[in-house]
Amino acid sequence: MSGLKLFIKDWLHIVKHKQARVAVAILLVIPLLYAGMFLLGYWNPYGNLDKLSVAVVNLDKGDKMNGKPLHIGEDVVDNLKKDPTLDFHFVTSNNAEKGLKNGQYAILVQIPNDFSQKVTTLMEENPKSAELIYKTNPGNNFISGQIGATAVDKIKDEISSEITKSYTKAVFDSLGQMSDGFAKAGNGASELGEGTKKAKAGLQAVEGGVSTLAEGTVKLSNGVKPLVDGAEQLHQSMNGLKDGAANLSTGMDKLSGAQQKLEQGEDLVYKGIGAVDAELEKTVGSTSQAQVDATKLTEQLRQYVQNNSDQQQNQDLQTILTEAETLTTQLKTVEENQNQQIQSLNNLHVEQGQLVEDMAHFGSKLSQASAGSDQLNAGAVQIIEGMNKWQNGFNQVSNGIQALVAGSSQLQVGTKSLSNGMIKLVDGSEELSSSLTGAAEDSANINNTASTMDMFARPVQVVEKQINTVPNYGTAMVPYFLTLGLFVGGLIAANIIHYSRKAKEGVSGWNHFVDKLLLILSISILQTLIVDAVILYGFKVEVFSIPKFVLFSLMASFTYSTCIFMLIALFGALGRLAAIFMLVIQLAASGGTFPLQMSSPFIQFVSNYLPMTYAVNGFRSVISTQNWSQYWSSIGVLFGYIAAFLTIALIVFLLSNKRSNLTEIEKMV
Repeated sequence: MSGLKLFIKDWLHIVKHKQARVAVAILLVIPLLYAGMFLLGYWNPYGNLDKLSVAVVNLDKGDKMNGKPLHIGEDVVDNLKKDPTLDFHFVTSNNAEKGLKNGQYAILVQIPNDFSQKVTTLMEENPKSAELIYKTNPGNNFISGQIGATAVDKIKDEISSEITKSYTKAVFDSLGQMSDGFAKAGNGASELGEGTKKAKAGLQAVEGGVSTLAEGTVKLSNGVKPLVDGAEQLHQSMNGLKDGAANLSTGMDKLSGAQQKLEQGEDLVYKGIGAVDAELEKTVGSTSQAQVDATKLTEQLRQYVQNNSDQQQNQDLQTILTEAETLTTQLKTVEENQNQQIQSLNNLHVEQGQLVEDMAHFGSKLSQASAGSDQLNAGAVQIIEGMNKWQNGFNQVSNGIQALVAGSSQLQVGTKSLSNGMIKLVDGSEELSSSLTGAAEDSANINNTASTMDMFARPVQVVEKQINTVPNYGTAMVPYFLTLGLFVGGLIAANIIHYSRKAKEGVSGWNHFVDKLLLILSISILQTLIVDAVILYGFKVEVFSIPKFVLFSLMASFTYSTCIFMLIALFGALGRLAAIFMLVIQLAASGGTFPLQMSSPFIQFVSNYLPMTYAVNGFRSVISTQNWSQYWSSIGVLFGYIAAFLTIALIVFLLSNKRSNLTEIEKMV
């Protein structure tokens, strides 16, 4: 019997037997049940966020900013009450904690008591970020926590918007004050311009005076030079005066000593003259007496000679008489001389006494002169010291004059620069006045409206542009769930419809292969058409091409059915377990849920060799991306898998039924 006849016989058997009909009917909807239940469960979870319970606990005590009350927590609660995105419940902290533990709430959002207070620290030296606390219970439902994180981000965005609005309102209030300040500053700048004009005129006069000052300081410097030279000469002369005063003091000391000795000698002379005069007076008396005696003796001798004529011829006696007369004359002369000497000595004594007095007076004056010379010497020392100080000071004055000359030159240059700068200041003050007036007008025209506040709070709006639009989560998961449903449908079919690689007696391996292959392919076709119809018209999934969608569904279903067919042909009953193992691997390695780039390197490597990877990509091409090059390349890969699976299965079937094949050949011969 041919394989086609065997295939028709198998279907007639199924149709005639109620139990077989029920089993096949259930078998035909297995892919639909599998894929459909997944799609129902995950069709649009993000569209039902309004049913996700979120507990909100507001502990914020509020604060003040710029003197105005600030209650961020209350504002957030008021906004969330109007927000239908999530199922918000505004409860106490204890109730929120209990509800989160028992699963009543998926998320707990808590606004701390210092939330508004931290918001007001923006302009402080150490601002503190306000903390929004949210809690999840992954033990109850991990996914709800992940979805809740998105909701919390939205709440955070709402709070950030409220905070920014508060800051913006404060800024606009400050801008209003700033506008008034700009106006006042503009008026002040105008007054500044007028003042700078006057200052400019005064500065020009100062500039003329500075020029005169510079010329005068030059003349002063030139006039100081001779004075400096004269001061040096005076200093040298004062040094000579100091030396002369010192010598005078020394000489006066010596002269005073000599005068004292002279005075003592004069006194001795005076006393000696007195003694000589006294002795001379005594001598005069003796001389007078001797003269009287000589005169008497001479007279006696003369009388004696006269009386003794014989003696007149006595020469000796005559000689004695002559000598006696001569002696008398000499004594008289001596007496006269002595009297003159006495008179002279008396005069000399008087004069010597006067000289002694004068010398004493001279000594007194000389002592005074010596004391004066000492004072003169001390004064000369003080003078020279003062002169040194004066010269140092004069040198400093001279240096100061030189510095004054240099400074006046710099001042002259500086005043010119200042004059130029004053001109610029006048121009700048006019420009400043104009700018401040314009700024006052501009800031006064700022629109402090609600839309402006919203613009400041959310200056950037995120605009999402999708290359390929997918309406919901379920549509995005159709490629994955449909491939799983078709694989599971083929796997269950292999368990319900019993077949083995060994053919019945009288049936060749080829006919047996054709029979079983047509049977499983027919089941696959029916399963595919049913599930595709429900997806297209029940779930209303829009595809770019229905024929191409159905064609690819059939290719995917044939791939899984032939794969299971091959595994059972190779391993018998163990082939069903191998098919289950292959299904499990493809659940993680096909990239149906998370991107393959997020998987481990092993999974990424394995995915390149699994048919479900290409099936998922192909379905995505016809459902969401319209990437036809990927679509046809995926069909080509799946066709290659089908050919390979059928070839292997055929070889196994032929080898397993070799004797039956030889008998069939003999009959044909």
